Amino acid sequence: MLKPLVDQLVEADGRNLNQLAIAYGIAKDGEKPERQDKYRNTLLRIVEKPDSASWENLARFLRVLGVDAEAALTIAISSAAKAKAS
Repeated sequence: MLKPLVDQLVEADGRNLNQLAIAYGIAKDGEKPERQDKYRNTLLRIVEKPDSASWENLARFLRVLGVDAEAALTIAISSAAKAKAS
């Protein structure tokens, strides 16, 4: 349900995964991670399977992308419901 939305947001953002991982680390820890790739695997899991990601990690990732997590979830649910009704 969330995969198409996450893919679209990542593509529109324009940063690569390492840049997003640094921004995620700053959002999570309040400072730049010592290793550039510290949160890379976390982001890979979120991007590949956002429906199984923890709400906290997904919401933080969406904030890094500049998106209100609740609004994104509402859009994803609405899109899924429309697709199911068709």
